[in-house]
Amino acid sequence: MKNLQEETVHTLKQLQDFLRLIPDTYYYRSISILQGNTIGKHIRHIIEFYQTLLENTSGLINYDLRERNLILENNKETALEKLAEIAGQVQQIDSDYRITVEGDYSECGSVCSRSSSSLSRELAYNLEHIVHHMAIMRIGIEFLDPSLVVSENFGVARSTWRHLQKQPQVQVS
Repeated sequence: MKNLQEETVHTLKQLQDFLRLIPDTYYYRSISILQGNTIGKHIRHIIEFYQTLLENTSGLINYDLRERNLILENNKETALEKLAEIAGQVQQIDSDYRITVEGDYSECGSVCSRSSSSLSRELAYNLEHIVHHMAIMRIGIEFLDPSLVVSENFGVARSTWRHLQKQPQVQVS
């Protein structure tokens, strides 16, 4: 589980570096290619998923019931502080334990399902989840400002990155 924690912290740092790169106005600016969503909304979503997992004390988590704190989507500095706090919490995890994940995946919103999981499995889920949202944010920021240079592996899954590294480099003439 230590490697999973290290990769999570590394990815959270990538996200923090990205936020420091972009102007504050880009954080809360509506982006048409993202259906009017903002970078801040994606960040809030990521933070709240981690908070739901890490603040769990009952062994039952439901990501649907997260707080939805609008300050996180409108204030980049507050979000950066929360991301650093989450990274610290992830580093402090010293054991794996069983969790039950509850959610309503129905269209009508009336059918609650429960699944067995574990802290490490949910950490892995959240790591994949954050990378997915980073890829979306990358699309949004490149749409807003193509001159911003974002790290080449920002929003790229580790397995994809490893695969790409093994590919022969194509020479452009």
